[in-house]
Amino acid sequence: MKLKKILLALLLVVIFSIHKVHAMTEYVLPNINEVEASQTHLDSEQLLELLPKNADSNDPFLALVNPLNPANIQKPVDLITSNEGIPYAASIEKELNQLLQAGEESGYHFTIISGYRTSNQQADLESTRKQSLLASGYSEAEASHLTNLYTAPANATEHMTGLAIDILGQDWTTIGGGLTEHYSEVGSAQWLANYAANYGFILRYPREKTEVTTFNFEPWHFRYVGKEHAQFMMKHGLALEEYLALIYERDKQLEMEKMSQIADKQAVLKAREWLEEQSKVINDLFETIPPKK
Repeated sequence: MKLKKILLALLLVVIFSIHKVHAMTEYVLPNINEVEASQTHLDSEQLLELLPKNADSNDPFLALVNPLNPANIQKPVDLITSNEGIPYAASIEKELNQLLQAGEESGYHFTIISGYRTSNQQADLESTRKQSLLASGYSEAEASHLTNLYTAPANATEHMTGLAIDILGQDWTTIGGGLTEHYSEVGSAQWLANYAANYGFILRYPREKTEVTTFNFEPWHFRYVGKEHAQFMMKHGLALEEYLALIYERDKQLEMEKMSQIADKQAVLKAREWLEEQSKVINDLFETIPPKK
């Protein structure tokens, strides 16, 4: 029993170490205890029980790009263009068209404002916005702060994946509305917030998740993650960062359970080997004892 406990402890230490290195190498994520289901108010253990079985941190549609997890290598993206001439990932063409069609049927016509951007294009956008704020009289520190609230660094924007789109309804653009938080007050924005998940898109930067996403509320910014994942995040009120944290926690627990089972089996084998050895020693001992006369 003592040998079994020692072996189990050693194996668990190894698996913890492996998981920590893997998690830090892949993504910087919220602590599992910080995950907050703002809609259902379930705790992390309850969420883990409900997590979609096919949720995989290696799913390309769940790729995380943010200031804490920059994409230092510009990955090639197969692109297609919208009616407005805006490029986005060809892999989401069907779902985006379904979203736009459903909007039309509900009385909302949408315009794609932005889609795929290279890191160089993002750098130009970041610089332009900062210079505009400086020209308006803001200090260097103020301009940098305000720029960072809405504009990701060159290598930390989701637009690099081609999976993110900025979208506005004509009920907003026809009255001169742009990419501002006030967009959330009109019907098309509310329709998107309520129904985009049915087509695999999430409102990427919700108002109540600014500390998690590090970005201010953007009612125009939607990100494709896949229907089942999007609906789960929307139902429970989770940001992508929190969803990935749940996936990592589930995988860690499964890995620990697997290693524990292996440790149990190995401990039993070791115990059997030990008993066989002791039995052999005892048999040998009896064989060396001369018989009574």
